[in-house]
Amino acid sequence: TQITSPLYRSTPAPGKPCHTLAEGAHPPAIFGSAVRRLTPRECERLQGFPDDYTLIPYGKKPMADGPRYRMLGNAMAVPVVGWILDRIGTVDAHLRASEAA
Repeated sequence: TQITSPLYRSTPAPGKPCHTLAEGAHPPAIFGSAVRRLTPRECERLQGFPDDYTLIPYGKKPMADGPRYRMLGNAMAVPVVGWILDRIGTVDAHLRASEAA
């Protein structure tokens, strides 16, 4: 079962970030003492990428999961980078305004 499903009351719209589970929902990534590995698609959603963003052709087949996990591990979360750049712009504008005064 995917984390993003009506069963777990977590259904983000396509292209939107993955949301946390609702209170009282069974966490599908944990079964007893075993932890289920997140799929590449779930990792893409958690980092703010569109579904199957890293599913690019390699030769005549889709890329294997291993390189996809590696790409996602080396990536930066898109919403976080956007927030940081927005804050840098705000501080820069504030500093320029204070210098002009």
